[in-house]
Amino acid sequence: MINNFIKDFIKYLPAQIVPALVGFLSIPIITKSFPPEQYGNYSLVIASVAVLMTLAGWIPMSIIRFFSVFDVDGQKDFIKTTIILTIVSNLAICLFAYLILFSLSRHISSDLLKFFYVSLICFLLDT
Repeated sequence: MINNFIKDFIKYLPAQIVPALVGFLSIPIITKSFPPEQYGNYSLVIASVAVLMTLAGWIPMSIIRFFSVFDVDGQKDFIKTTIILTIVSNLAICLFAYLILFSLSRHISSDLLKFFYVSLICFLLDT
């Protein structure tokens, strides 16, 4: 049992280390590339996308949790329903975020607003 744990640990270790290293190494590059105002805009957009991704992340987690419960016969319907639910919920999240941006557009700079709109498109493409 310990040998299996160590083997699995070694297999999955790069999946944790590589993104951490990329994130750590990208911090100096990003901070030197952007002036402080643009870096603040970048941080706001990244934080907003992280919130949206959290809202959209509940469907894949439910799939992982309940996938083994379904038999082979109902698997096709389960996957089809899950895909439809994912698309509809992500579109609803984007519509809600767009309405918030539209209502606050007078109070947000045009550059930041463009970043937010691009981030919504990236959110839809990512999910």
